[in-house]
Amino acid sequence: MNRHTPPPTPVFVIGKNRSGTKWLSNLLSEHPDIISVRHPDHFGIIETNLLLHMPYIFGDLNYDDNFIAFVQCFSCTDFFKFTGLKKEILYTIKSRDYFLFFQAVMDLYAQKHDKKFWLQKTNPLALKKLATYFPHARFIIIERDIVDNIKSNAGLMIRRRGKKRNLFFEVLLYYVMKKTVKRCFNPRKMIYIRFEELKSNRRETVETLCRHIGVNFSQTLMEDSFQKNTSFHKTAEKEAILTPGETARIKYYAALINLVPSFMFSLAHALKQKLGLVQGNRFIEGTFRSISNHR
Repeated sequence: MNRHTPPPTPVFVIGKNRSGTKWLSNLLSEHPDIISVRHPDHFGIIETNLLLHMPYIFGDLNYDDNFIAFVQCFSCTDFFKFTGLKKEILYTIKSRDYFLFFQAVMDLYAQKHDKKFWLQKTNPLALKKLATYFPHARFIIIERDIVDNIKSNAGLMIRRRGKKRNLFFEVLLYYVMKKTVKRCFNPRKMIYIRFEELKSNRRETVETLCRHIGVNFSQTLMEDSFQKNTSFHKTAEKEAILTPGETARIKYYAALINLVPSFMFSLAHALKQKLGLVQGNRFIEGTFRSISNHR
């Protein structure tokens, strides 16, 4: 790519887990102008932990020890491995900011494959920073019915851990995500769709998304190249996952939590970030102290 070619445009699919973010991301990535990091072992798109989790673990990248530890860890992730980029190229990236570092990696990946857009999915907790760092990006917000979302999460938890999570916690998490989107939503660069809408009227919904992104509709967007990342193998399993009483409690909790002002969710998230960052710095300090002691 020569210096006169504009850099690739980021596309972010934002939504709570089990809301259709992976399906939508895979679908859009079938467009000939769009690329994302995908692999069959991950049911398609791979969501990086660089944006939300690694800053808590590795802290300030302006410290060389932190930066080296971060690069060594990130280069071992499936996300980076499946870009096909060389680890050495990470040390040539000048920015020591996590978001700008991620942009540099994705730009290199898109340029390598001669694509005009790159795509990544993440949850709403990253939306505010993403909108600040990527003012020219395209954002697609996807939301799913709360009961169906919690059913899907319950199925996943039972499969992985043998039990469902607390229903109040599930409803609280749903509204943390929902209210975060509401606070950050900018209609000039963000578009909102529902999972149910995409499922029932795929062609029209996809055409709307193409116009938002700035690409022509392609018939490839009507094809699914990866196995569905579903929580259930049969409809009966989904219907039996919650009792009528549990469904009623979800609706009751939703009505209750919806009354909480949005700023309360912001304060709780800010506190979590602060505590997470402190723990991350301690992790790094302890790691390098341990390495030094064994030299």
